[in-house]
Amino acid sequence: MVYLLKASARFLKCTPDVLLKSKRGKGGGTWAVEQIALEYAQYLSPELAVLDSAELRCHVNQ
Repeated sequence: MVYLLKASARFLKCTPDVLLKSKRGKGGGTWAVEQIALEYAQYLSPELAVLDSAELRCHVNQ
């Protein structure tokens, strides 16, 4: 995941801490830019990765 953060930060010309934020405690949580969140979801669920690939192909072919 670190490689994706660094590559995205270089592409977007920002620092990685802008792309991923985390807060502990009450009212805490994690926020990430869409690309990072999607990549992490695909890492957690290979089925999601397959569905995302199929959906992307569908949109590209339209």
